[in-house]
Amino acid sequence: MAAIDRRQFLTLTGGTAALLTLGASRSEQSKAKVPALTNRIKLQAWTSTGKPMPAKVFNQTFFLTLGDEPMPNPPRQVDSGVLWTTPPPVPFAIVLYLAVKGFGKVALYADNQGRGYTPADFPLNLNLACAESRIHRVRTGPIPSISLQNTSER
Repeated sequence: MAAIDRRQFLTLTGGTAALLTLGASRSEQSKAKVPALTNRIKLQAWTSTGKPMPAKVFNQTFFLTLGDEPMPNPPRQVDSGVLWTTPPPVPFAIVLYLAVKGFGKVALYADNQGRGYTPADFPLNLNLACAESRIHRVRTGPIPSISLQNTSER
């Protein structure tokens, strides 16, 4: 698995969040439909330096149920910056595992703000999708409750 260092990781995730905050939107080209003759979907991803994600790294992308459980991995074609695969028959989330030098292995999730993805959502910029999903989870996630009761009394 190829590794990116912590600074690159923080630059990638921080830069993507900044783009969203500044109101950047997906281009009409990225919303183009997958050709009707195929049932494959297209994911795209880039490194923090703007280069296409190496195929070896991008191949660490998997589908999850909306409950974050792994789904069967359909056949795929992975090239530098592009992943083509068959979508699951139900709405799904996506996870990309990255090794971050000096930090460890991280999981980047994309779940379309909790709704899951369907073939109509592709092609998909995975960098942007992960940032949007993370911002949504932070803004809407449950606030952990803290018990002030003495644990020795339980």
